[in-house]
Amino acid sequence: MVGLGQRIQDQNDSGKVDSWGQWQWSDADARRLMEGAGFVDITVSVLPAGPKEQLVRGTKPADIAIAR
Repeated sequence: MVGLGQRIQDQNDSGKVDSWGQWQWSDADARRLMEGAGFVDITVSVLPAGPKEQLVRGTKPADIAIAR
């Protein structure tokens, strides 16, 4: 699971760096980035309490062949 900072309010801010030097991504862009890196079964969520921290989780299939 990866924390991507606070969820952005304005979708036009996706792909920009905030005043703290952190990249900001919309849910759709975070999903697209994970898919581009080869992850599957991706979920994008937000912490239920405290700051609205955006969390992204995915599974990356193994690239190795299993010998029989």
